[in-house]
Amino acid sequence: MHREKVVQEIKNCTVEELQAWKKHVLFCLKWFEKDQNHHEVDECKFLLKHIEEELNRTKQ
Repeated sequence: MHREKVVQEIKNCTVEELQAWKKHVLFCLKWFEKDQNHHEVDECKFLLKHIEEELNRTKQ
C-alpha cells in the first residue's frame, strides 16, 4: 500500500464512504488477526487510525 496516497484518498472521502471503509477494514482486521498476518494487521490499524482522524475532523 502506498500510505501517502491512501491518506490523501481518505481525506477526499465523504463521511459515508469513510464509515463504509471503516466497516470493511474492521472486517478484514478480524480475519488477519485470526490468521496472524502481522503485516496486514499493521496495514489495517494504519487505515483505521487515519479514517478515525478524518471522521473526527469532519465532525468539527
